[in-house]
Amino acid sequence: GTATRPPEETSEAERRAFEEWCRGRVPVKVTDLLQNKGKVGEGGYGEVFKAIFKQDQQRSCAVKKLLRNHEKEGFPITSVREIKLLRELGNSPNIVSIIKIVTSCETENVFVLFEYMEHDLDGLLQNVQLPPAHVKCYFKQMLQGLDCLHSRGIMHRDLKPSNILLNNRGELKICDFGFARYCRQSALESNYTPVVVTMWYRAPEVLLGYPDYGTAVDMWSAGCILFEMYARGKVLFTGRDELTQLSRIYDVCGTPDVLNCPQLPNFPAFATMQPAKPLPRLLDAKCRRNYLSPDATLLCDLLLDYNLRLRATAQQALAHALFSNDPLPARPEDMPAYRDHHKWVFRSRQKQAAERAQRAQEGEAEPGPAIKAERAPGAEAIGRAKENHVASVEKRRCEALKRSQADAQSTGSKPQLAQILEKLNGHPPADAPSRGPPTSARDDRWASPRAGVKLENDIKDIKLDKVPAHIRDLASNILRPGTLAHPVDSADEPPMKRRRPDA
Repeated sequence: GTATRPPEETSEAERRAFEEWCRGRVPVKVTDLLQNKGKVGEGGYGEVFKAIFKQDQQRSCAVKKLLRNHEKEGFPITSVREIKLLRELGNSPNIVSIIKIVTSCETENVFVLFEYMEHDLDGLLQNVQLPPAHVKCYFKQMLQGLDCLHSRGIMHRDLKPSNILLNNRGELKICDFGFARYCRQSALESNYTPVVVTMWYRAPEVLLGYPDYGTAVDMWSAGCILFEMYARGKVLFTGRDELTQLSRIYDVCGTPDVLNCPQLPNFPAFATMQPAKPLPRLLDAKCRRNYLSPDATLLCDLLLDYNLRLRATAQQALAHALFSNDPLPARPEDMPAYRDHHKWVFRSRQKQAAERAQRAQEGEAEPGPAIKAERAPGAEAIGRAKENHVASVEKRRCEALKRSQADAQSTGSKPQLAQILEKLNGHPPADAPSRGPPTSARDDRWASPRAGVKLENDIKDIKLDKVPAHIRDLASNILRPGTLAHPVDSADEPPMKRRRPDA
């Protein structure tokens, strides 16, 4: 029979057909249909917004605004390919589905409406620490989605956490099929595109220029994602380019050879991109150091096998002991609900926080509460407690400073100032919230007030090296010259450092 023609060969015809189809659609006023709830993503394909249907405000959708390259080229090939493939897949349980496609009567823009998913895996891992049962629940669904694709002869070719969507019903769905294509069924068909899959999740055979790769490239990406889910968002291989990415892989997985990778002679770039000396495989130790269970370590090892024929398939991975041993995978209906987490939103907030911090350091920002840092994985509750603590301390600090200034102007009373100094000494500075009680003598600000400080008219025994700089300056302005027993030059005390925002 005739082999299925891959999307690359028919993309121009499909694009023209899609353009004609869009022109034949009855235009609608999108603002009458949907209410925009904010941007949640963007890319070369266009922008993605969250929206709710005005006629059913309990129903949400993700709206992808297709980007036209320009009038002659029209829509990107990747967008047309994704729409075609998703229509062929239908409503598969672990593949994102299209609700409808609409054309705006006002701008002639084309919008694709997808089912709305509250999170992508990248954004969730940056904010939530998943317990093993939840990791198993999500990863099992991802494997089911891959099995659905591979059983139909489809490679995704861009599997990564930001292309894995999750909702608050515990469901996982694979998205972004712009690079997907059918596997070749004949040597007469065109070669695959060599530059596919985001660098950190790219299989070594693709990095080494192998022209006949298959669905195993998705399974390598799945192994990287499994590690990342257990390792609390830590990426396994983080190369800047092909050479450094291969170097990261060799450091952990060892050097490939004809024994562990019989296909190696067919990898064109290996001769020029091999390490100077053989390296051992250290993946097991790497997994154990990053919270992977023995079962998860074994499955990760199978998914990151150099040998394309031995690398676990989606079906084989689903039958692995990881999913039958305790703790069992949580049921989707038992999974917790989280506030929305998307990679693009998280990165945007990170960038905004960094810009605010930079402006504050340059003196452009108004004095006020410390800039909120992005929360570390699993630190939502801790982050809220810190924010409340910072706000409370800042409020008390401002009130105390106002009272001290008023007191100094009216009476110049030293005892009142001394009490304020003692009160402020009991709290950490607002721009460096502590993670808890001190573990060493370097920071005693959580301890009880120091003994030996006399709260009488004479405050010469106050240890000024322990007093915040702005309070010491205030004291210097109020007290008469010569009354400080041990004046300290401000240059002797290092400036307070703002805690680096958790990424």
